[in-house]
This record gives sequence, C-alpha cells and structure tokens, in this order.
Amino acid sequence: MVAAAKLRRAQQKLVQSRQYGKTLEGLIDRLLASGQDLQHPLLNAVDQPKAAWVFAFTSDRGLCGGFNSNLLRCTDRFLRENKDLYAELLVQTRGRKGCEYYRARKITLSAEYPGIAEKFDYAVAGQFAQRFMEAFTKGEVDEVFIVYNQFKSAISQDIIVKKLLPVALSGAAPKTTGDILWEPDQFSLLDQLLTRYVAMQLYLAHLESQASELGARMSAMDSATNNASDMIDRLTLQMNRARQAAITTELMDIVNGAEAMK
Repeated sequence: MVAAAKLRRAQQKLVQSRQYGKTLEGLIDRLLASGQDLQHPLLNAVDQPKAAWVFAFTSDRGLCGGFNSNLLRCTDRFLRENKDLYAELLVQTRGRKGCEYYRARKITLSAEYPGIAEKFDYAVAGQFAQRFMEAFTKGEVDEVFIVYNQFKSAISQDIIVKKLLPVALSGAAPKTTGDILWEPDQFSLLDQLLTRYVAMQLYLAHLESQASELGARMSAMDSATNNASDMIDRLTLQMNRARQAAITTELMDIVNGAEAMK
C-alpha cells in the first residue's frame, strides 16, 4: 500500500519530466537545424574511443523483486560485450545494492554512491552531469553510458543502456527557415541547453528508475502476500487432515477396546 501511494506520485512527476525532456531535445534539434554550422565539445564523438564509463542506477533497498538483479546482469553483459572495444571500461553505481553486488564479486568500482537514491533530485543530477562533462571535455573519458530501468507499468520495466556523452540527438527537427532572433547568441544558447540536457537525462533516468523500483516493490509485495495466503491455506488443510487422522485413530482405539471387553 505504501509503494502504491508513492508510485502514483512518482508516475505523475515522471510524465511531466518526460515532456520537459522531449521539449528540451526539440529545442536543441531546432537550434542545430537553424542553418548555422554550430559546433560544441559535447557533440564531438571520438573516432576510436579508448575510455568509457558506465553509470548504473540501482536502489538502496531490496524487497523489489528482480529490479536490481536484472539491471546488474544487463550491465555485466554490456561490459562483456564491449570490453574489447575500449582500453578502459569503468563502472560506477548509484545505490547501495549495486555497491554490494560488485563488492561481493571483488570488482573495484571507479566510483560508488550508496544512500543517495532518495536524495537524487535535479540539483544532484546537475552535479553528476557537470562531473561527467568536465571529464569528457578534458579527454579523461571518451564515452559515458547510463543503465536504468525504464518504467512501463507496475509489472513491466525495460532495461535501457543509453549513451549520455557525446550527446546524440534525434535530428528530427526540420531546418528552420526565415530570420530568427536568438537571445543570447546561438552558441551560448546551445551551450546552456546542452548542459541542461545532460543533467535532465540523468534526472529522467532517476525518475524512471524510481518509478520502476516502486512498481517492482509493489508487485513483489503483492506476490509475497499471495504466496503467504496460499501457504496458510495449505498448512491449515494439512493441520486439519492431521487432526482428523488423530481423532479417527483415537475413536478406533476406543471402539476396539469396547469390542475387546464384550
């Protein structure tokens, strides 16, 4: 019941933020299609990337079914499939369960952030985005990926592996025609929008993960309740059968004793 109440609020926040992220991406697409040859360091892809970071969104608490295990298996599969493409492939986790998972397997994480899943708001996402962008522009990392559960419904989540940096847009916006007054200039506007876009992608991944976690927890608790009810019914039936067998045995002993005394 608690998870269901939290899930409704998380869904509402997620739907609103999805629309904001979509509009923000559309603005950047429109700006890039304005006819000007705009360049930005966050858009520059490295021809032969050598270093990559993988940032996995796990939870701080358990009792949420396969939410964490499925995501971590997907992360491990991504690492195995791409280990030959990069000279350095490092993992970072948000959430206590991811830290415990890799610590149990004696795998050293490049960074771990346990206990911040409940505090991960847009400001915190902006701090992470700034750190990733600085490392990317300085050449410390060539690509950054995020792995998270995308919310579909309370019983359905899809695991998404998405490239965060360099920024790759859909390019769906048509080329702008006519004179448009940009304030401030187009490059400054692109710089601000891209910075917000990276932070928003991290925040959206958090909201998707949070809603998925609550849905998985609600589903897991519902299954646990049903399993407990089934176990109670099964054990009650076994107890009644055992009691009836004991009563029948006692009655047979009494009858046999009475027959023997005749």
